[in-house]
Amino acid sequence: MELTVKLSEPIQFGSETIAELKFRKPKAKDFRGLQMPLSMGALLDLAGHLAAQPKSVIDELGLADTKKVLEVIGDFL
Repeated sequence: MELTVKLSEPIQFGSETIAELKFRKPKAKDFRGLQMPLSMGALLDLAGHLAAQPKSVIDELGLADTKKVLEVIGDFL
């Protein structure tokens, strides 16, 4: 299962323009080492991991896109 979030504000990363993020379904190993309740930073790190994107890409998300990404991560929890 994979979920895609189309970004309302595409991100420029080097020479690449990222217009969508594709999130794979997490496995138990993705949650190893996370402490509950999850902090905002932990949720964003998990989002980057599941989308195979570095923190520097996730850090550039606009507020509306961050909300969409957090909703996707929330659906996985």
